[in-house]
Amino acid sequence: MQILPDCTIAYGQSDEYSFVLRPDTSVHGRRRQKLVSLAVSKFTAVYQFYWAHFFPNTALLYPAVFDGRLVLYPTEKILRDYLAWRQVDCHINNLYNTTFHALIQKQGLTPSESEKRLSKTLSKGSGINYNDEKEIFKKGSVLIGAENRKEDEGEIDSWEAHTSEEKKHLQKRQVLVLHVDIIKDSFWERYPNLLLPLDEVKKARKRQLGAANDLSLPSRNEPVSFTCRPVTGTIGDLLEQIKEEDRGVDHAAIYAQGEIRLASATTISQLLTMGDFQLRINDIRHQIQLPDDQIARLLLVNEDNEMAAIKQLVHSLHSSLGIAEFQFQHHKKLTAKRDEIMEKLKKCQLVKQKIDEDAIIFSSRMHTGAMIGMSVLWGIMARLTWWEYSWDVIEPVTFFVTYGGAICCYTFYLATKTLPDYEDMTNRWQLLKTHKLSKKRGFSIEEYNTLSHEYALVCEQIDRLEDELQLLLTEEAEYEDDAEATDSFLDF
Repeated sequence: MQILPDCTIAYGQSDEYSFVLRPDTSVHGRRRQKLVSLAVSKFTAVYQFYWAHFFPNTALLYPAVFDGRLVLYPTEKILRDYLAWRQVDCHINNLYNTTFHALIQKQGLTPSESEKRLSKTLSKGSGINYNDEKEIFKKGSVLIGAENRKEDEGEIDSWEAHTSEEKKHLQKRQVLVLHVDIIKDSFWERYPNLLLPLDEVKKARKRQLGAANDLSLPSRNEPVSFTCRPVTGTIGDLLEQIKEEDRGVDHAAIYAQGEIRLASATTISQLLTMGDFQLRINDIRHQIQLPDDQIARLLLVNEDNEMAAIKQLVHSLHSSLGIAEFQFQHHKKLTAKRDEIMEKLKKCQLVKQKIDEDAIIFSSRMHTGAMIGMSVLWGIMARLTWWEYSWDVIEPVTFFVTYGGAICCYTFYLATKTLPDYEDMTNRWQLLKTHKLSKKRGFSIEEYNTLSHEYALVCEQIDRLEDELQLLLTEEAEYEDDAEATDSFLDF
């Protein structure tokens, strides 16, 4: 599960595990054999690791081998039925095995007598209380991503990385191990995002946990409730939800006390620490008021919850340093720089496109000329062989002509360190013509390469920044200049 982020839930007992991928996963191109091979190889590696750990002095007689198959379930209900069957099978097997061995160990029966005793009977009289057995044996192990963890439930499983590829993934995701009932609906209601496509999960997370307020939108006559995360959510997220809900919203902004307009990168927790604020939708102003006890609850400030207090302290430090504001401004600068470089590249690309077209035409003409030359040479040799002279006279000539061609090919290889094939000749002719035309038309190839390199670097920085700020950077157009309002970042 740590290697494949699209693996949302796994269930297993003993040496049998089932891994569930998201319905819209595109990992490894959805290739059946690749996915099965990856899962089985990782399972084999884990088995061999634990064997060496618990039995260091006993070598395996042969490599561990596991069977695997990939099944595409058409509906969510059928998938849940399969997982429920796996847990029922775990319960039945464990109940029988526990009772079977209890009769042997506690009542002194032989295996045959114990099997006959349990045949067509219940597990009464075995001398054990099955309710006292550990949940891991009765229900198996359910593995989900730790991002779905509720409060302090379950335990975080840790796995030591052995390769650079594992280290790259294992540092990003932790796995939560549960021993719970997955047959009833309560488990799936508690974790509703496990079987959803990734796009739906992102939409659902935008509306998880946070402050909620009822608003009347311009195109609707009923109150609408919007939710957002207090710690990771931003004002931009809330405004985006409002615009998606009502297409009649042309302009939306949030103002703090003193008529100070707040930036979209401002987090909800920063907004809540300021107390009352004003939400303006078109020409309508909504005054939002939050009581102190609700603010404390939304900010996760709870004296009895030490972990929540630590989280709030870390977030307060993050807000005090102004990291979100700095990253947002840096993103705007990089975007402006990217657009500026793109404008220059477009002008250069128009000239380069014409040069490339002429170079291709030149290369085609060179191939055509070579073909004509070879045809003329063939015609001359044929004329000399059948009309002017005989084959006995022309044979030495053909030898020297052929050997001369081999010398030319080898000379080309010594000069260019490439084989004289048609593709390389085409590329070389195009390259020579490109440099000649660029010099003639005043086009700087070095400048074009520099701009292309700078554009790639800026795009890479923007992608990295947006990946780190999936919930901090927004795409709405609230940043249009407003003469009546003053845009300002908050200082804490």
